[in-house]
Amino acid sequence: MFSKMHTIGVLGLVVSLVYLPGAPARGGNIVLDFSDVPPGTLSVFNPYTSQGFQLTSTSGGFVFNSPATGNGSSQTVGNNPFYAGANGLAAFAPATITLAQTNGDPFSMLSIDLARNFALEAAPSVTFTGDLAGGGTVSHTFSVTASSPPLAFQTFDFSGLGFTDLSSVSWNQGADGQGIHQFGNILLSAGSAVPEPSSLVMAGIAVLAGLGARARRR
Repeated sequence: MFSKMHTIGVLGLVVSLVYLPGAPARGGNIVLDFSDVPPGTLSVFNPYTSQGFQLTSTSGGFVFNSPATGNGSSQTVGNNPFYAGANGLAAFAPATITLAQTNGDPFSMLSIDLARNFALEAAPSVTFTGDLAGGGTVSHTFSVTASSPPLAFQTFDFSGLGFTDLSSVSWNQGADGQGIHQFGNILLSAGSAVPEPSSLVMAGIAVLAGLGARARRR
């Protein structure tokens, strides 16, 4: 006969998996919002490093758009034509921008904010290409549709697009007149995702069901 104590032990294991006090449901998320760039900075040169991530540009760096700076010059707060409501970087054009963890570990791209850098230029279309840690690539294009002026960031979501377990992600800054963009609030996951509690519950139920069937047969 199947032991009741065995069943209780398995159930306890399932419960412990479902509820681990203080344990996150997934790897920790971080946001690159450039709040660590000193006020008054006009340009950020390669590499920009923050919270274990590194941004580089083939053009050598980025202009820093903040309430008081924009497009490489000091600006009047409240009357800054390059500020889109939050800190942003715009790569010197043209360029390829690359983002990776400084330690080389895989990561996931969750979302990014994009905006025009020049109000009267064409709306940018930006193609992101992720290099997968296990080999291969993923790619997706986002188009900024917010009208301007004033400039405004739009949030673009990478959910369901396969931008997970990346070794790096890159995108291009077009040449002048081709819709130059700025970016900010990059949401990233630096850790590997673990099953959600609901998934663990289902897995536990399946284990118990299998053990129960085995007990009935015996």
